[in-house]
Amino acid sequence: MIDLITRKRVFVQIDKDKIPYIKVNKRYEEEHMAKILTLKHGVLYEWQWPDDEWSKGGGAIYVFGRLADPVKLQIVLDEISLY
Repeated sequence: MIDLITRKRVFVQIDKDKIPYIKVNKRYEEEHMAKILTLKHGVLYEWQWPDDEWSKGGGAIYVFGRLADPVKLQIVLDEISLY
């Protein structure tokens, strides 16, 4: 998946509690993400607004949960095209 604002590849990251997540730069991507992740791939997630400067531009965090496999998530993300 390519972030619509930065035009860079989105990578699965792991937080301090070993929970996979991704950051994207625009809220409007959430509508597409829900259709693609949940309906097409069966991936559940929680959407969050971060509490930092980055979020003021409309950024969002998708948290996948401790049991999610980050390698499989990255494969799914790499198949997503939001253009």
